[in-house]
Amino acid sequence: MIFHGKVKVGNTIITNPATKINENSEIKINDVLIPKKDPLAIYVYYKPKGLIVTKSDEKSRPTIYEDLPKKMRNFISVGRLDKNTSGLLLLTNDGHLSRFLELPKNKFERKYEVKIRGKLSKFQIKRIRDGVIINRFKYQPIKTIILSISSKFSNLELSLFEGKNREIRRIMEYFETPVIELKRISYGPYVLDDLKPSEFHKSNLNYIDY
Repeated sequence: MIFHGKVKVGNTIITNPATKINENSEIKINDVLIPKKDPLAIYVYYKPKGLIVTKSDEKSRPTIYEDLPKKMRNFISVGRLDKNTSGLLLLTNDGHLSRFLELPKNKFERKYEVKIRGKLSKFQIKRIRDGVIINRFKYQPIKTIILSISSKFSNLELSLFEGKNREIRRIMEYFETPVIELKRISYGPYVLDDLKPSEFHKSNLNYIDY
């Protein structure tokens, strides 16, 4: 197309493929303006309990995209939180960045506050910290901190580097200490801070080496 004079930068026809172009320049092909790619962005969103992390749901259940403004309907979630889990969900307009943040090898720690029914024994806690095996499947070690224990419930802080589907819930069900509340409070360097459910804010990409 360049050799046929179909590409313009501004109003100048470009005939040399090696021409350097400013990122703010207007580019036209066949006199049609090529839309500029939106700048890379990442948002911290407080997902409320009860919403599905998907663009559309075959069961017509409410989704996070119905909770977000229209300008963010094309954003991609970094991983997922299940319907009954609340807390920090990262949203970005770049699929490569989303994948980079999801990959366990890149060591972005996910931290959760968990309320369970009952309490874990010292042996059970050790198994979780070492990497518990359930139905011949071994989960990766999970950093486990006991925050408080009452007669009926325990509050924990769990930290892990990968997010398998319903991992925390499956482990707690296995130990017969079902999850009552589950909230993600941080993802790598990104934290909920003072956000309330359904609130979000644009965050800084300088926090990560991408």
